[in-house]
Amino acid sequence: NNLYISYHGISYRKPAENFYSYSLQKNNEQDRWINTDQKELRITNLPNGDYTFKVKAQNKYEEWSDIKNLEFTINKHFSQTWWFRLLAVALIICFIYFLYQRRLALELDKLRVKRTVEAAQLKTEIAELTTFRNQFNPHFIFNLLNSIQNSIFKDDAKQANFYLSSFGNLMRKSLNLMSQKYIRLSDELDFLKAYLDLEFLRFPDKFNYRFEVNEEITEEIILMPPLLIQPAIENVLKHAFNETHSGLLIIFINKVKHQDAINIKVTDNGSGINTDSSRERDSFGLKIIEDRIKLLKIEFPHIDSFFKIHSNKNTSGTIAEFQIPLIDIKHLKR
Repeated sequence: NNLYISYHGISYRKPAENFYSYSLQKNNEQDRWINTDQKELRITNLPNGDYTFKVKAQNKYEEWSDIKNLEFTINKHFSQTWWFRLLAVALIICFIYFLYQRRLALELDKLRVKRTVEAAQLKTEIAELTTFRNQFNPHFIFNLLNSIQNSIFKDDAKQANFYLSSFGNLMRKSLNLMSQKYIRLSDELDFLKAYLDLEFLRFPDKFNYRFEVNEEITEEIILMPPLLIQPAIENVLKHAFNETHSGLLIIFINKVKHQDAINIKVTDNGSGINTDSSRERDSFGLKIIEDRIKLLKIEFPHIDSFFKIHSNKNTSGTIAEFQIPLIDIKHLKR
């Protein structure tokens, strides 16, 4: 669209000035004649369109020659054509789609890596928990055998025999429950009542206990890890009631509002948290609880699962508090 036009007229009777006159007409516009003595014309940056260049010459008598025409067309720049714009839009769409696919692939890679790590971690945790389970039964048996041994030392054969019978029933329950990943809450509570009854035989004047289960909790359809609460109760019986003969152990079970979780509190009115807190925290049974909570966090990451022991603000004693996912047996079967 940059043009150079040269023209030349011959006359022996040239005028003193304005020998030539020219007009550049676009798309049949009206002529606008310009007089000049120049024999050439330079035009830059012409817009697209159809043009007619006209030129004529005159003599000194102001007689004009015939008009010479030069017709030409300036095409649109390729960036202004419909096909280029369509191609540009298509390229932009392809680029956006490529970026989207690229980002999606990166997110999927991250998710795949995360799941691989979580799966490996879960396998490790399950293997560790299996080891804990294998160790838990001997640990539990040892504590109960100590109670039976105390009865034998007291020459109380009848109590020792009753103790052994109760102990046998309890061990059958524990072995059956520990072989499962999840058990009904009702089975867990039945086991805890049997365990506490057995311990009550050992310390009949030292403590009482009761369970308070919220009416929103349906014990038969809610699942939980087996024997999760027992170590916390064992820890209470071991440390809380050494200096009292009116101990009270209460197990509260409630549904957590605005969350698919249940809250379990094992409370006592005992001597409170020992200043040497590591003594409790290093308990083998409590270590099992903490590792099981880790497993629940991996399997149910949307639930804030935790286990903690803290002082009872209202009375003396301590509270061992659990928060675990509310696992419905119907949901798990799906």
